[in-house]
Amino acid sequence: MRRACSPYPRDVAIAHEDSTRAPDRPIRPDRRRSVALLALAIGACGVLIVSPRPSRSPTGFVLIVLATAAGLLVLREERRGRGPTLRMVVVAVALLGLVAVVYPPRGSNDAWTYVMYGRTVAVHHASPYTHVPADFPKDPFLYRTGPRWRHTPAVYGPVFAAYAAIGAWMAGNSFLLARLFHQVLALAALAAVLAVVWRRTRSPAALALIGLHPAIMVSTVNGGHNDLFVGLLILVGVVLALSERPALAGAILGVAACVKITAGLAAVGLAIWYLRERGWTMAWRFSRWTAAVVVLLYLPVGWVAVTAMGTNKNLMSRASAWQLPRHLLGLDHGQHVAMGLNRSDVIGVLASVATACAVLIGIVLAWRLARHGAQEAALLPTASYQVGAAYTLPWYSAWALPLAALRPHSLLTQLLAIHAGFLAAAYSLPRGLPALPWFPDERVMIEYVLPLAILAAFVLGAWLRARRHPIGDAPPALPQA
Repeated sequence: MRRACSPYPRDVAIAHEDSTRAPDRPIRPDRRRSVALLALAIGACGVLIVSPRPSRSPTGFVLIVLATAAGLLVLREERRGRGPTLRMVVVAVALLGLVAVVYPPRGSNDAWTYVMYGRTVAVHHASPYTHVPADFPKDPFLYRTGPRWRHTPAVYGPVFAAYAAIGAWMAGNSFLLARLFHQVLALAALAAVLAVVWRRTRSPAALALIGLHPAIMVSTVNGGHNDLFVGLLILVGVVLALSERPALAGAILGVAACVKITAGLAAVGLAIWYLRERGWTMAWRFSRWTAAVVVLLYLPVGWVAVTAMGTNKNLMSRASAWQLPRHLLGLDHGQHVAMGLNRSDVIGVLASVATACAVLIGIVLAWRLARHGAQEAALLPTASYQVGAAYTLPWYSAWALPLAALRPHSLLTQLLAIHAGFLAAAYSLPRGLPALPWFPDERVMIEYVLPLAILAAFVLGAWLRARRHPIGDAPPALPQA
């Protein structure tokens, strides 16, 4: 008998058989692009921390833009199933965090101001709300404090004053321990934020977006700012609200407001969410705990601590969306404006109007998006202040960005990450860049146009988001690697 012949050659038949056979192990996604993006973010932020020169130069501007873009591109890679692993991100953040606390603050002297406020309590046994650092001219830390802040009382809450005093007591007269206390505390707060975000999202890209962002790692951690502590408390308060624990959520947000009063905006947003989605009883239970904690913690320091917060009401930051109205009102130069009004007073009125507008926008957006979940209701008032207030600095991004990372792939999160990068980059712009003819020479066009564009995009994006069908409080599903 003749053996039946296959219509295909032997090697083709074997190849066809192998192609239909199930693979022994799953195919691993190509993560080389994600690794390259993480390396880019580490390198850019590392250079900003290690070298003092790029932080105030065009090079610093480029490095901040590259690091911010890298974090956003990592989100895109995760959407495509090629995102980084948890181990990659943890190693990257740990390495960069170590560099951030080893080197002294590069972009701000606020850590030394914190130390002086703490020493006012722990060493000089006085209130930082009734005394200014200049009242203690023999203190060795005074001359590391910024000149303007030497004559300014503490503009922070009593919880800040307490832990600053603890740090000053622990550090003694050691400059190294004094700055390390605030830098390490900021890094520990960042680690806690990343742990909460990972538990809620299981997204390594969300961790990279926060932990490798120049506004977070360079401006906040290396600068030793207390804003990450505020962001952590807001994040924990929202998570507790989602877990149906209104009393504890209200207490946590009350503590946050006693570090920086602006944290109370998140409490307002959560109260709106409770009112619309859970009813009057739950809203009252949450709000009374927030108010009780704030009143209880402010009682020992008195009303003077509240009034001290208005010390900086006449300030307007370089990256504010209100720089263009300030220019159009003729407030860039001179001591007096039209009708003999004092320039500082007019700027104070403009700053108050800006703050009121930012808060009002945040409340309106929180009301409209309350049905989309507690996360967005608490995020919008906080983010509106960050984007639309008259005085906003890079480290203020630490209030809203951790909370936004609970939905890492949303448009609002990416807008806030872009704005945080802009805030950090704006303070690296040299004054000599070309300007349009109708702007003064010492101002660059980017300080007038981009803040307004980002504010408009934020409001429009949130408004359009409110018209979509709500997706609830659960984080969005991520593609499986």
